[in-house]
Amino acid sequence: MWSGVGYAVLRGPLSTEKVGHVRRILRKGFSAQNDERGARPFRCNETPNYQRLDVGDYGTEVFRLVRVYFYFFWNEDPLGLREDWLNLARLRNVLTGMAPDFGLHAEGDTAGPFYGLQINHYPKGGGFLAGHQDNLHAGIAAAMPELTRNFIVAFVMSRVGEDFTDGGGWLRVGEEKVAWENHVELGDIVIYDQDLLHGVDAVDCRETLDLSRFDGRLFGLVAPFSGAVA
Repeated sequence: MWSGVGYAVLRGPLSTEKVGHVRRILRKGFSAQNDERGARPFRCNETPNYQRLDVGDYGTEVFRLVRVYFYFFWNEDPLGLREDWLNLARLRNVLTGMAPDFGLHAEGDTAGPFYGLQINHYPKGGGFLAGHQDNLHAGIAAAMPELTRNFIVAFVMSRVGEDFTDGGGWLRVGEEKVAWENHVELGDIVIYDQDLLHGVDAVDCRETLDLSRFDGRLFGLVAPFSGAVA
């Protein structure tokens, strides 16, 4: 493990071969016709894996252009990544002060909270996420009273200079804008505090945007979901 300014990195929990395998599965199965524009209700043991295209701010004032793939532990595991992301969720739980297996069981209230894997796809031609800080939804926060800090814990699933050239993840520490993605490797785990201002600069914004293509930046994070949140 090593750290940069405002973030920490666990080197290579996923092999580059495994990340490449996941990307190939996603590319082979990709169709823009599967993009859903509305949010499905998140219900434990009910919500299927699905693909959503987010364009706009949805009342949050955090503008974005990103395709999101959602995967939940009670569904099929088409990427062969379930055990890896469940371990990622356990790491997040430990870092945030929760019990290691919090949110990883299907028993209890279907409203959650429960964990899922969220793979964010920022397409070439301008995929981006405006700078923001993340606050837990009140319904999730109430179910996590032991929470001490709120961290992004995610897999690096693309490589600057290979999958895209310009743009990528950043965070602000004091007056410094830290382009952390220039310092990580494929398969790393990156960790940073969601209280820091962070976002994704537009990915290869000078290229033509074609949402029917599968290209650009991938970022796989674990997050708690709840029936109270869309």
